[in-house]
Amino acid sequence: MGSVEIQSAFKWTCIHCGQLNFHAGIAAELTEEQRKTLEAEMRAQAPPGSEWIPEGTWIMAPKEVECSRCQTKYKGVYGDEEESADPTEPFPES
Repeated sequence: MGSVEIQSAFKWTCIHCGQLNFHAGIAAELTEEQRKTLEAEMRAQAPPGSEWIPEGTWIMAPKEVECSRCQTKYKGVYGDEEESADPTEPFPES
């Protein structure tokens, strides 16, 4: 049996048609100062007594997503980011 690399992805469900969608994460392009700041924040959030070792790539969620079935576009909201006033409102075309 062959093998494949498993990668992180973000999933979301289209409000318009109900399609479950997946989008690859976006590798963050950070300056050395930004990377050190993030590493310090992650260490501060680690449980007491644990050892957190930074490695790999910082992954960001997409800012815009498009449904693979109906092509409706939305603003990507992740975690504690501010949501739009109407979550059923599609992302406006630019």
